[in-house]
Amino acid sequence: ESLIRPLTELGVARLIPTVAERAVPVPDEARFARRMRRWGKIARESMKQCRRGRIMEIGTITPLDDLLNDCSTCGTKIIFWENAETRLRDILPDCRQNNAGNVTVLIGPEGGFSEAEVEKAAASGFAVAGLGPRILRSETAAVAVCALVQHLFGDLG
Repeated sequence: ESLIRPLTELGVARLIPTVAERAVPVPDEARFARRMRRWGKIARESMKQCRRGRIMEIGTITPLDDLLNDCSTCGTKIIFWENAETRLRDILPDCRQNNAGNVTVLIGPEGGFSEAEVEKAAASGFAVAGLGPRILRSETAAVAVCALVQHLFGDLG
């Protein structure tokens, strides 16, 4: 919930909650439906506040494997992993070549992605990058990554 407002302000087009191995328990359908309504309200309010022309789409909870399959035609794809030895700036030349007008990023849950999940993402065409020596909360990482991506590929700066 705390991500909806800043990601809307940063211009994120779509947020897809994803189930990973180390994700906190997934809420039941009724509880998730209530959350979706609340998230939609927050996204609409944020859109109006920042004078954005389009509301951020919020998808349903999607297993990571399904998300990786759905991203087969995405342009630039980056998975951020705390154990990555490569930094974002080191993969930028390759990412800029693949940029087809959109950037898809994967940010792990509280416990981070497992090595197997990162390997699957890499096999699906995702570049693997780290954010440096700090271990960030997923909420902090999401905002930091979106600001970086908007600066590098979007309309910030």
